[in-house]
Amino acid sequence: MFKLHQSIREKNLIIVEGFLDILIAKERNIKGVVATGSNYFSQVQFDNLLKYGDKNIILALDNDEAGQAGTEQTLKLKRLDNIKFFIAEYPESYKDMDELIREEGIKATKTILQNAISETKWMARRIINRQDITTDIGFNEALEEAINYEQTIGDPLESKIFMVNIAKGLNISSELLKPKLQDYQEKKLIENLKKGYKSFFRDGENLLKDDKLEDVKELLEQKMKEVKSMSFIKTILPYTLDDLIEDVKQTKEGLKTGYKALDKFVTIPEEAITIIAGRPSHGKTTFLLNMYLNMIEAYKDKTFVYFSYEETRKQLGLKILNIIAGVAIDEKKNILELSKYLKGEHILSNDKGALIEDAKRKLESYMQSKRLLLIDQSFYLDELENCLNFLSQKYEIGAVFIDYIQKIKTKKGFPMRQLQLQKISQSILEIAKTLKLPVILGAQLGRDKSKNKVRLDNLREAGDIEQDANLVLGVVNKSMLEKENEEEEETFERVVELEIKILKNRNGVANKSIELEFDRPILKIREKKEISDMRDLWSGKR
Repeated sequence: MFKLHQSIREKNLIIVEGFLDILIAKERNIKGVVATGSNYFSQVQFDNLLKYGDKNIILALDNDEAGQAGTEQTLKLKRLDNIKFFIAEYPESYKDMDELIREEGIKATKTILQNAISETKWMARRIINRQDITTDIGFNEALEEAINYEQTIGDPLESKIFMVNIAKGLNISSELLKPKLQDYQEKKLIENLKKGYKSFFRDGENLLKDDKLEDVKELLEQKMKEVKSMSFIKTILPYTLDDLIEDVKQTKEGLKTGYKALDKFVTIPEEAITIIAGRPSHGKTTFLLNMYLNMIEAYKDKTFVYFSYEETRKQLGLKILNIIAGVAIDEKKNILELSKYLKGEHILSNDKGALIEDAKRKLESYMQSKRLLLIDQSFYLDELENCLNFLSQKYEIGAVFIDYIQKIKTKKGFPMRQLQLQKISQSILEIAKTLKLPVILGAQLGRDKSKNKVRLDNLREAGDIEQDANLVLGVVNKSMLEKENEEEEETFERVVELEIKILKNRNGVANKSIELEFDRPILKIREKKEISDMRDLWSGKR
């Protein structure tokens, strides 16, 4: 390699083809210029270069097809971590460094050398440019070549940069490339595993013939380590600032609950679990249904799915209609009277009847537009996963409500109920992450020893399920607390206070309480101001 000995002290080596290139560069005081004498690096030249240690190599071979091919061939030589290739890109009208220096001068030449791009960026551009990607054939060939080349890149960060540049060149998102790359990697992994297993069985059989049992054991342990390590190939990638910014851009804003007082402190997080927890008869399901309807009304282009493990679709439908209508036919048995009205057994005043008819039309529009989807099958855990996979492909899902976690069953038995619930919670969290959905789980709270406390560890039989949740809200009906404490018959009040406690909130304030009011006959949970206005209407003050 011409003039290499004169450049051994230079950190950056500039590789050119011809002797004229190097002579004019030296004359103009450009240091570290070395000539190959041809349009590519030979393996001997490359090995000789490695003797001089840590270097950045700027390839400035001729700007013609032979030079481009030589650059590509050079990049395919054996590479080590302490050698970094960069490629200087000449303007189209210049063939080599000799022409560039003579026509543009030393300043322009140094700028081009300083702006040399990494080998991965250059190869991405090279692969894209040699195909006509406007055609399906050219597009697919470029994509296949890119995926094949990606497998030769040892540095995970460089691999990522390469695929990002391929995505830009093909004018598609990086997200669309990921599954194709993963499929290829999985196929390669399976091929390598097959080869490895064949080799293992062959070697093991030979050792067994010679009664070398200890050697067989050692071979087995070694093969298991190889298999485990192979599963991590290309999966552990460095996380960069660009990744962080891109992830933040892609992150969807959490859903609003529909209660302004609560929305000041929390949002229902995407790709995560929210738990709505309450003791029996405290209004957990009613709060879930109210929040469900709030979201259906707020997010009109989404489908909201409600799974009930306790009630039928008929029971849920009646409750939802009752909430929408807001008509108190009978304060103590309103659902029953509403059911009679729907069957034509109840005659109501014009005002109340009109409100119910309006509510029927609204509920029908929710159902026909697929914004409201009620499911009452008591699916096992694996069936629930399959159902959600199916629904996420068919609909644009806004959120999934499940009432409630302690009712979900698994086909596999567990020695302890706590372990079973942990498995259920972990699986639902994986579903939320994989399908990128907010999952809102109802959960039963056990009674606290101090009677009027609601805490995370009150989750009945739940073990550690609260650890899988981003947000946990506790529902407390204060009138029920008084009944529990006094152990007396409850005095019926139409409107009672409902306390929503933020028991856990990874994205904000926790240990905060919000007071709402619960209009029990119509199952409506409202902001305090709203219910005060309604009271004024009932009393004739407005």
